[in-house]
Amino acid sequence: MTEYFELYRILEDGEVEHIDEIRIRNKNIFQVVYDNFQELRDYVNNAYCNIYDIELKKYLMNTDIGNEYIIKHFSAAHKDLNIIEDESIEVRKISSLQYRKFDRYYDNQYQITDYIINEKQKEDKETIITEEILLNAGFEYLERESNLTQDYQNQLYGKDNYKAFRKWTDDDSKLKLDIDNGVNNRGTEWHLHIDNDHCETIGSADINTVYEFNLLMEVFGSKFRL
Repeated sequence: MTEYFELYRILEDGEVEHIDEIRIRNKNIFQVVYDNFQELRDYVNNAYCNIYDIELKKYLMNTDIGNEYIIKHFSAAHKDLNIIEDESIEVRKISSLQYRKFDRYYDNQYQITDYIINEKQKEDKETIITEEILLNAGFEYLERESNLTQDYQNQLYGKDNYKAFRKWTDDDSKLKLDIDNGVNNRGTEWHLHIDNDHCETIGSADINTVYEFNLLMEVFGSKFRL
């Protein structure tokens, strides 16, 4: 996880002047600060709150990890500023998109990544799921279940090549994925049924492509992808 923070000055007219920015990886600083201050939790839980508008300096100063990685960094980089005492100077959390506006080198790297991701997504949108793709991704062919359902699919829908596959994901909260090529309401090549780790239904969809499958995995918080 990567977090982004901005050091800025609040001007007399209420506008802000950007001073500096920092990118922090794998520290979950905002979560630590959130957990330590009830006042902050109450504010964040307000339906009208935007976490990117919260003035965080006082919370960061009074949290070991926030002080160490944010306040001390900015103070060392701007010795001409009294960051701690000057009430017009503040720190806030910013989005990756906002950070990219300040850090052009990082933005250039990100654009390359965006291009690669977009090209991969384009390919995934055009790639129809096949038995080979499922097997290569670790799905198990359910021969018995397939044979039992074959006659039913054939008699009702004239489908003579019914096949079903199953996989348990390796997530902390595992998902049971059952996918088959039976006739479905959407008329797609595949139907995906998703259970939680207690074998309780949490979702299903009629899908065609690798992109649709991977999008569902993201929706249900799984790291697994085709």
